[in-house]
Amino acid sequence: MIKIILFIINIYLVVASNECFELIDSNVQLNGTELTIKGEGKMCDCYNNKLTINKENVKTLVFQNTVTSIGNKCFMNFVNLTSITFSSSIQEIGQYAFYNTKLTQITIPQSVKSIESNAFGENKELETIHFEEGEDELIIQPLAFENNEKLSKIHIPKRLKQFDSNIFEGCYKLKEITVSKDHEKYQVKENV
Repeated sequence: MIKIILFIINIYLVVASNECFELIDSNVQLNGTELTIKGEGKMCDCYNNKLTINKENVKTLVFQNTVTSIGNKCFMNFVNLTSITFSSSIQEIGQYAFYNTKLTQITIPQSVKSIESNAFGENKELETIHFEEGEDELIIQPLAFENNEKLSKIHIPKRLKQFDSNIFEGCYKLKEITVSKDHEKYQVKENV
């Protein structure tokens, strides 16, 4: 009897620790072309989009301060999305989260600790990426920004300690890379 109760408690603890909110109509607010995400905590992965709104109408995305993680594929193929306002509580951005949008620039807040593979891939209009400085280390997985044909400018913060060259695979117009002055590992040298 005690083993069964302990087993049930363990199952409950595993489920409770993995709780997330789904991207459903009750967790968002659409005002014209602006979609506000108002769920609390970690977003679930979005392999089966349950929103009834037409994602082609969304041009601006705003995350409230209650959201801590963006699930895999949640805003994939939001083909008219041009602007994102991340809250300072976002810590993780999942695989393919913003794949194939019309974003032109991105500012990654200092709260973000992890960007997964293909998170911002295939954004044909993306020109600039800026990573805010912060205390926590930032980890970027391979191909996170792949095939962004217009990407020409990025800033590498001190908190990005290591990355593979293929995080910018297919970004052939990338010409300007700035690095934090006090970066421990990377530096920009003139005419290199």
